[in-house]
Amino acid sequence: MLPLTFSETTMLIFFVSGAIFIADRLTKMLTLQAKGKIEVLGDFVVFCLVRNEGLCFGLFSGQGSLIFWLTLLIIILIIGYVVIKKEKNRVFQIGIGLFLGGALGNLFDRAGEGVIDFISIGIGDLRWPTFNIADIGICVGVVLILIRKRQETSSKTL
Repeated sequence: MLPLTFSETTMLIFFVSGAIFIADRLTKMLTLQAKGKIEVLGDFVVFCLVRNEGLCFGLFSGQGSLIFWLTLLIIILIIGYVVIKKEKNRVFQIGIGLFLGGALGNLFDRAGEGVIDFISIGIGDLRWPTFNIADIGICVGVVLILIRKRQETSSKTL
């Protein structure tokens, strides 16, 4: 069995992950306590509660149990990868941390009554699908991971 050591690499990933998870939980709790919608930047950015039982943009709605278990499996695989691989690149570490924190935030919701989305951006009726801080972590995390993998591929071909 591999010894479980928390290097500087692992600590950064778990710190970023924890920060996103806490920010996600706090903003969701504030949204749940608010009465009605909160205009953050006029009508352009509005906080309003929406329950989402699917993935991003409501995809696979009604598949809550399957999504929960797949998400849990992905989180376990990522943690295993982080502990074993000890990736040295900071962009990759932050990307993994953001993704992991977002996945944990939404998994926590899925264990209850469904994911809480609340950030609505748009003008009038023309609006982007409602999302949350965990979704931002997941999306930015994926972009950072892809940037790092692209850099890795480019350096190997030179």
